[in-house]
Amino acid sequence: KRGARTRAARAQTSLAEIEAAISQAELASSVRLAYTEAVAAQSRVGFATRVLGRNRELARIARILVETGRDPPLRALRADAALGEAEAALEAARAEEYSARLLLASLWGSQTPPQEVEPVWLSGGDVEFEADLSQSLQIKAAEANRDAASAIVTRERANAVPDLTLSGGARRFEESGDTAFIVGASIAIPFGNRNQGGIQAAEASVRGAEARRALRLVEINREYNIASNQLEATQSRVETLESQTLPQAEEASRLAQLGYQYGKFTLLDVLDAAAARDTAELGLLEAKVARAEAVITLLRLAAK
Repeated sequence: KRGARTRAARAQTSLAEIEAAISQAELASSVRLAYTEAVAAQSRVGFATRVLGRNRELARIARILVETGRDPPLRALRADAALGEAEAALEAARAEEYSARLLLASLWGSQTPPQEVEPVWLSGGDVEFEADLSQSLQIKAAEANRDAASAIVTRERANAVPDLTLSGGARRFEESGDTAFIVGASIAIPFGNRNQGGIQAAEASVRGAEARRALRLVEINREYNIASNQLEATQSRVETLESQTLPQAEEASRLAQLGYQYGKFTLLDVLDAAAARDTAELGLLEAKVARAEAVITLLRLAAK
């Protein structure tokens, strides 16, 4: 019985160790997510700063054109309104960026956020696509839970065997003055209690643990495949935006702004081109965030 109890305790200890490793992997995943958001928030500040500089220049040009009579006063008002929106957007981006750095610092127990974060984006090169998910921490935890349940079955079966009670002592015979050492042994006959209920409950726990392991393996494979497909799609989107969409939008915005200075385009044309360029840049930023999130999911699922 002592050996059965020892094996059950060891199985529970092994399960606790794997659960601790899972907690560490989840913390690492939380840090990666917070870091990604901090990088994204820092990039949004840079984006809002560039938009503010551009709108400030457009407002300056618009005022000059109004003063020279080439544009009606409404054009300057429209440019000033866009400038005010850009200033407000920059302030909001700075507040979000500070909150993101503060959240990142809280994960390692600090009250002071880092001054800045290194602009590093997780990509497809950070994951192993041939990962053996049957060796992942979550599956190991399910197997350890099953092993612990099996050890409990052995313990319960051992408990069905009655305990042997030994006794001993000295006895003195008054008539002869002799002293004898008496040894006795007793064991209960288990007519009414063979611990069948405990054994059956423990065996049911084993079957349940095995079923949960099989189900969790299916779920992890499904989640891994979904994240892999998301990573592939976002990687393709990032490459397209970086190599084609954004450069074309930047060139169109530059030409529109240049043409506006020489009276070839209206302010609305410039703002439309700038809006298209801004949409492309924000789309690239969000694609990088989605790609990093897919990578983080894959790393968490395949953690060993």
